[in-house]
Amino acid sequence: VYDGLVWAVSGTSYLRPWLSLDNAIKGGANFITYYYISKGQDTSYFQKFNVSSYSAYAAYAHQYMTNIQAPVSESTILYNAYKDAGILNASFKFYIPVYQGMSGTPISADGVENNNNQNNSQQQTSSVENIVNSAGFRYSNGYISKINVGTNVNDIKNALTSVGGNVSITDEYSLTHKENFYFDCSNYKVLIVDDNKMNLKVASRLLSSYNLQIEEATSGEECISKIKDGNKYDLIFLDHLMPNLDGIGTIKILKKMGNKIPVVAMTANVVTEVEEKYLKEGFDDYISKPINIKILNKLLQKYFKKDKGE
Repeated sequence: VYDGLVWAVSGTSYLRPWLSLDNAIKGGANFITYYYISKGQDTSYFQKFNVSSYSAYAAYAHQYMTNIQAPVSESTILYNAYKDAGILNASFKFYIPVYQGMSGTPISADGVENNNNQNNSQQQTSSVENIVNSAGFRYSNGYISKINVGTNVNDIKNALTSVGGNVSITDEYSLTHKENFYFDCSNYKVLIVDDNKMNLKVASRLLSSYNLQIEEATSGEECISKIKDGNKYDLIFLDHLMPNLDGIGTIKILKKMGNKIPVVAMTANVVTEVEEKYLKEGFDDYISKPINIKILNKLLQKYFKKDKGE
């Protein structure tokens, strides 16, 4: 849901941003027409289960096919709908697609020749996504997320291996190199603003490796209140999408208050032009979620290491 909202308010395709009901309906209809109906996925079944080689996305990679909770949630919704309609005991006619000419012997993906480089790339990404999702994590844009706080590298490796993944880990920033990667920021204080408590925990844990003084706020209103109360910070990490007062609304108020503290936008939006957008809105920098430790390190060096002559 969160990623869907981010997508709906970013970009310009399909009448986005969807800031009105009219644009959302028309733009959504255009999206479904292009990515599903025009590809032959013209029923609710085919929109959720892309089993055709003509699908817009890699076959078998749709969220309903990789999310183990989908059958449970879908069946619950249908059950309640039939129950409310009083037709639980009624008879139904189902149309189930039947595929002809399929071999009874399983064949590995390695034995399938495909001369289309784009399809190969999609299938490889799909395979990675399937394995990561099956292990209980989430794979997006080359990153694994939904990792619980306290999970270490071996835990992740074991989880991926248990579902058939072939895992090779190069821990570029292992504990043996920690002293060369992290640096002391104990003289600095940061404020993290995010309405999601798990995001706060993750960000705080990453920043704690630098010995920073850390405070948290769960809303734009709380952030503004802390500044008004005279709290001093050297850097603010501000989430974009928050209820009531979002990050952009918050920074506009901070600017009117004369705030000089550098503010970094935190966002799940990974669109190329997003950095320019946030800079125009008044942010000093931005970092995408899930947070990449290498990017975070460069960001902290920019604001905290520069005045040490290092």
